[in-house]
Amino acid sequence: MKNFVKGLMGVMLIVIAIGTIFYWEVYGRQNFLYKDIVVLNKDVDKNEVITSEMVEYKKVEQTTLIDNAIDDDLSIVGKAAKNYIPGGVQLVKEYFENSELVLDEDQYIFRIPLEWLKAFPNTLRRGDVIYFYEVDTGTIQHDTTEGQIILNNKEVSNNEPITSAVVAYVKDGSNNEVITLSEEDRYNGSNVINEIEIVTDVDTVNLLRESIDNKKIFIIMYQ
Repeated sequence: MKNFVKGLMGVMLIVIAIGTIFYWEVYGRQNFLYKDIVVLNKDVDKNEVITSEMVEYKKVEQTTLIDNAIDDDLSIVGKAAKNYIPGGVQLVKEYFENSELVLDEDQYIFRIPLEWLKAFPNTLRRGDVIYFYEVDTGTIQHDTTEGQIILNNKEVSNNEPITSAVVAYVKDGSNNEVITLSEEDRYNGSNVINEIEIVTDVDTVNLLRESIDNKKIFIIMYQ
């Protein structure tokens, strides 16, 4: 009987030891030696606003953690990158700043269809205030000598814009934000603008759509 009890206890100790090793390898090691931190799942350009789709959690060994590594995704969602940030790296709050893009309760982000536009400056950037000039769908002549845009023999600048808006984003053909590569010269952009998104409300969108329905399109200008 004693031998049976000793044998049973030995088997139990072996099972407990195996269970402990299994728990350590599967759960314990990650819980004690690793920490979940927030990383970006893609490269982010300077001034690009962080969205929830851009972030994910990654387990990193405690010994490789940098000081104050971000472990809460909500702390950076909605903020703008101060500089270019490659995907997958550890992040700290100093990499980000508050975005200038703040929406009121009745405001939305609206992408202007390209077919609504006749012309716009390729130097547009996020935060610019733009003005919509309503024009016919006729041919526009560019007077490069005088730096004026002429439509039907009339200077567009003589007309009043029908509305204005703040630029939320300008993006290239790859859906990346077009940014200024030089701190001093905004004409040195990262790419050609293919898409303009604005901060607006339903009434303004309906106003623009009404012009399109009336066979008008827009020239966009900014100061």
